[in-house]
Amino acid sequence: MTLTHDNTQKTLTVKANNDVFSALKIEQDYVQPLGGSISDKARVFAAVTQRDLNQETLNQLARSGEKLVLYSALDVQKTAQKLAKNPHYQTTIEQVNALSGEQNLDKAIEKQKSRLFTPAQQAISLAMPQLEQKNITFTQAQLLATAMNAGEKPLSQQTIEQEIDAQIKNNRLIEMPVVEGFGTNLLINQASFETEKQIIQHIAEGKSALSPLMSAVPDSVLNGLTPGQKEATKLILETPDRFIAIQGYAGVGKTTQFKAVLSAIDTLPKDKQPQIIGLAPTHRAVSEMQTAGVDAKTLAAFLYEESQKITQGEKPDYQNTLFVIDEAAMIGNTDMAKAYHLIAAGNGRAVMSGDSAQLQPISPGQPFRLQQQRSAIDNVVMKEIVRQTPQLKPAIVQMIAGNIKEAIHTVNQLSPDIVPRKENAWIPDKSIVEMKDNPDNLHQAIVADFIGRTKEAQEKTLIITPLNADRRAINALIHQEKQKGGELQGNEVTLPILVNTNIPDGQLRNINTWATHQQALALKNNQYWQITEIDIKNDTVTLRNEQGQESLLSPRQAVKEGITLYQAETLTVSQGDKIRFTKSDNEQGFLANSVWQIQAADEKTITLTNGKKTRTLTPTTDKQHAHIDLAYAITTHASQGASEQFAITLAKTQGKNKAATHPAAAYVALSRAKAHVQVYTDNIDDWTALLEKPSQKATAHDVVEQKDITARENAKALFKQGQPLETTAQGRAALRTSHLSGESMGKWLRMGKKYPQNYLGFPVFDQNGKQAGVWMTRLNNNNPQKPIGNYTIGKRIGSQEARFLAFQRSQNGKTALANTLTEAVEIATNHPQHGIIVRLEGNDIPHNLKAITGGQQWANQPPDEFTQTKRELEENARKIAKSFGKKTDKFNPLSPDKAKEYVDSLKETQTSTLTPEQRKALEDYQQKQNIDEIVKKVVNENRLTKQLQQIEREMVRDLAKEKTLGE
Repeated sequence: MTLTHDNTQKTLTVKANNDVFSALKIEQDYVQPLGGSISDKARVFAAVTQRDLNQETLNQLARSGEKLVLYSALDVQKTAQKLAKNPHYQTTIEQVNALSGEQNLDKAIEKQKSRLFTPAQQAISLAMPQLEQKNITFTQAQLLATAMNAGEKPLSQQTIEQEIDAQIKNNRLIEMPVVEGFGTNLLINQASFETEKQIIQHIAEGKSALSPLMSAVPDSVLNGLTPGQKEATKLILETPDRFIAIQGYAGVGKTTQFKAVLSAIDTLPKDKQPQIIGLAPTHRAVSEMQTAGVDAKTLAAFLYEESQKITQGEKPDYQNTLFVIDEAAMIGNTDMAKAYHLIAAGNGRAVMSGDSAQLQPISPGQPFRLQQQRSAIDNVVMKEIVRQTPQLKPAIVQMIAGNIKEAIHTVNQLSPDIVPRKENAWIPDKSIVEMKDNPDNLHQAIVADFIGRTKEAQEKTLIITPLNADRRAINALIHQEKQKGGELQGNEVTLPILVNTNIPDGQLRNINTWATHQQALALKNNQYWQITEIDIKNDTVTLRNEQGQESLLSPRQAVKEGITLYQAETLTVSQGDKIRFTKSDNEQGFLANSVWQIQAADEKTITLTNGKKTRTLTPTTDKQHAHIDLAYAITTHASQGASEQFAITLAKTQGKNKAATHPAAAYVALSRAKAHVQVYTDNIDDWTALLEKPSQKATAHDVVEQKDITARENAKALFKQGQPLETTAQGRAALRTSHLSGESMGKWLRMGKKYPQNYLGFPVFDQNGKQAGVWMTRLNNNNPQKPIGNYTIGKRIGSQEARFLAFQRSQNGKTALANTLTEAVEIATNHPQHGIIVRLEGNDIPHNLKAITGGQQWANQPPDEFTQTKRELEENARKIAKSFGKKTDKFNPLSPDKAKEYVDSLKETQTSTLTPEQRKALEDYQQKQNIDEIVKKVVNENRLTKQLQQIEREMVRDLAKEKTLGE
């Protein structure tokens, strides 16, 4: 064999030899490893996966030659986008400085060291997520017991108790001695409370932060949609807000609604059309979005990929990107906060779509419900159910309303004869079958029901179980019955499969978790690794991949590395069986939860078809092909987002099933079917009782601000009893006397027969646009003609956050801001179409005007600088008035000369530090309301302070007596 060197053109003749010692040590040189090079001027051809498109890979490829040609599973546009975001190289020192926020390297290192946990702190940080998965609150005893064995090494009770006490003192743990409805001596993780506040803050900061995607949605796009679908479509496309929410109950047509959004976006010029990225916590929801034409991935994959980019120095850029986050009610606090932070940092926008009545997050927190109840987010509720037939629909409506017994009765009234069945097949007597005496036969009953259905009906039937154990048992039984009945062809084959261990969040950081699952395979960076050694003493895990390469891992890195553990099991199948992928693989085109049929099978290979495509899998040799399972039955969790003509659901009430039986799970299971749902239970009374128990988890705000919630609810209940002013004779008289013709938001409040005193009331809202209280003033029964603007003294009932009195509803889309009731009346008289808000205290403005008055635009928003100045003037005037009152028992108003002298001095003092713009704003306002008048008004009001305080005390006493409403 003669060889020629490429560069020098020298030749070398060598002789082949079969002897092991003198055999030629050569190999083909077409493919080089990462970083390999044959010439500085070489053209490099590289095949890269989606995750390989990162800084580390590109840096190595850059060393291999002059020009680079990439082959990727992503299309050209997406590949170009990822490459465009690749930053310049950063040194390790630069990265450490950036992470710590310190420019000095020594200070940066010390700061990073100070952030490390002690063993006790780490144990508590690992224990809290485990407890929070069950409940946002926990007791000190629960935290102590969990933390003692949660760390790298078992710690003493005293060590943990001391750390718990320390964290309570430094407010890392919030201590709640008594919380009505929750218990006593409870603890809450301060970090969870702060995470919720961050989510709320991102929403507030995103109000009116962007330009709407469209000024108005074309009517052609809205034709044929339900009212809720229309409202949701308009909100998504016309909002200027960064974050919005869509609450859509099961079966309201969320997919149809979003297709309308896509159609509307298609009408925009190409350069104006946003990139749409779908995110969801489940693979099924991702699949549904992809079917609708949206480029989608799991939220976990998105957060992992983006965190890797940020680690490598990239900055998020979503300038013209619309994120659609589906099944948002299944997302926990941490993931929601991370997603919001990334989207806000990249200047993107997002719509949260979900159903807070369906399954809740496995991870701690209820951020979707938190946003709807406590943030300034604009929210549309889609409630017109279009999925179910008229016969089944009432059951779903009753489930949503919490009428469990009525819903179960409705389901049971439907005849099982609706389902097409084979000749002589067994038919259940009722749509709810109770097997109290022989619960062990529940699986066999479900299988007999399914097998007895026609082939077409089987194709349209979902079997839903609460637990994986029941799902696997039913799947195996159906396979056996189909094999026995000749519905499957060929011999059975047994294949190796990989099953997700479903280890809860954070537990992979514990070395003991790895010890428990030492036989599992770890998926890391798209490679499968065996766990070869666990060193508990040094807190390390040794992994080995299929090429024999070893990797040393600290469990603390597991979450950051995106590691998942899988258990090796086997699956018996035959030609004709239905299977589904249990994990998505974009590189190979596998989509989790997509259903395929086995076309051919042997011990090494199976060929699948979905009617349009075929796939050949070799799970025996390729572990990426081993993420499969039979597809006849699925869990309740996996079924959310699915829809079929018929459903069969298992409702066991004993053992582990008891914890999995709750209203949300039943709502999901019953609402999957369009025409008929068949239920099999071991005890219908116990099942009903479990469904009637409240199961919705609390947020940290629900607990920490429980008294605030109670105050809000009491105030709303009080206000609800009132009558709109225009519906009562006294109210109409007050409106006429005040020359008000707009739509008043006030009510005439009468506490009951025992206390016949009347009150004028207005709803009061917090900064997020949520009703938080009511402002009340006692009416003068002897002078029913007294103008509303003259009632300047009142009592605010409800939350301390209630600061914005809603005086008049907007009819023209605009809202004006007033600082007194008198000023509100003046504006309303001149602008009856305006919405009007009275700011009761502070200098803030509401984040969500539309939620208060219905008018989104400000009609008279004053500059913030002036608002502050005006209030300072008034406060100083009050101080002067108070000082005058101390000098004499008989209070006399200032003479005109004295008043003018004081006002001139006050003006000079207050305006000397203003900028020209602020001075101009002040002068503009003074044309409307002279400072002399402000001083006179304040001085005269001060004169009556004692009398007014006495009146207010009397009113408070009356209201205290009238706590029993309507008495």
